[in-house]
Amino acid sequence: YAFQIENIETARKLSRHIEDKFANYAASKEKEDKDLAILVGGAGFTGIEFLGELTERIPELCNKYGVDQNKVRVTCVEAAPKMLPMFSDELVNYAVNYLEDRGVEFKIATPIVACNEKGFVVKINDQEQQLEAGTAIWAAGVRGSKLMEESFEGVKRGRIVTKQDLTIEGHDDIFVIGDVSAFIPAGEERPLPTTAQIAMQQGEHVAKSIKNILNGQAATDFEYVDRGTVCSLGAHDGVGIVYGRDITGKKAAFMKKVIDTRAVFKIGGVGLAFKKGKF
Repeated sequence: YAFQIENIETARKLSRHIEDKFANYAASKEKEDKDLAILVGGAGFTGIEFLGELTERIPELCNKYGVDQNKVRVTCVEAAPKMLPMFSDELVNYAVNYLEDRGVEFKIATPIVACNEKGFVVKINDQEQQLEAGTAIWAAGVRGSKLMEESFEGVKRGRIVTKQDLTIEGHDDIFVIGDVSAFIPAGEERPLPTTAQIAMQQGEHVAKSIKNILNGQAATDFEYVDRGTVCSLGAHDGVGIVYGRDITGKKAAFMKKVIDTRAVFKIGGVGLAFKKGKF
């Protein structure tokens, strides 16, 4: 019952759906408020970055279809007690204040029990409550592939614990990276999150390990280098940590463009970066 943001096609489908709701509201004589109600499940990176883009898009849609912006309701529901847990309270508060000033309502520490044709069913004070909206977006976490659970034992949420060289126990010829990889750095208890920065470093490391093996050498242990993390709040604002320093505002937005463009460059070189980069 909820839209998901998985690739360019699902993003376009969601964008068209939201605009259709505004158009329907403007053309309808009965004016159903739920057409202008949007629910976002999850206040992690995907949810917050989507909300940032949405708060920039809504004024454009209101202007295009003659809709009173005060009628639009955007609600973000998060089960955890804190959004963006990798960031400091100062950065989180900056993001919350930025989005609340633009009309977003947050329901933190509110588990989503179910998603149905009306919207989300949430639990508040041990009581289930129906939140209704014309658009529901699921951004509350990712899981790996079901293929992992079908192929190996001890797999949780489609992710399998790897050894330090990114192979798995009993299979020295199988490397596991990205969203299906649960890599726990030596001396730590929790696996690294499923982010693009980590996946790309894993990919580069495994490529070198395979080259070493083909040359009769051993695979080496993976060491993640945290260069920082930036969460965009639309095209012109954001929050993040870069080399241990908190950044906000236009600096964060600029660094996000640098990070995205660098990722495109690593995939396709200068030509692709020039065509698809953020500058």
